[in-house]
Amino acid sequence: MAENPKQTNRSLPNDLDIDERIQITGCRKQYEDVENCADKFDRDWRQCQSELKELARCLKTSR
Repeated sequence: MAENPKQTNRSLPNDLDIDERIQITGCRKQYEDVENCADKFDRDWRQCQSELKELARCLKTSR
């Protein structure tokens, strides 16, 4: 089977769901913090900037 041309060494397979993708990155806690914050503030992302920044930092370092 040929390799997916869009998939690079840094990308994840396209057939993974979000939970699998987050697990692979090692950023599960940060992702859950964002989800909990979003739930707490009725999806008002403006209230969750610190959690979003931590998730972004984790994702950036997991590459």
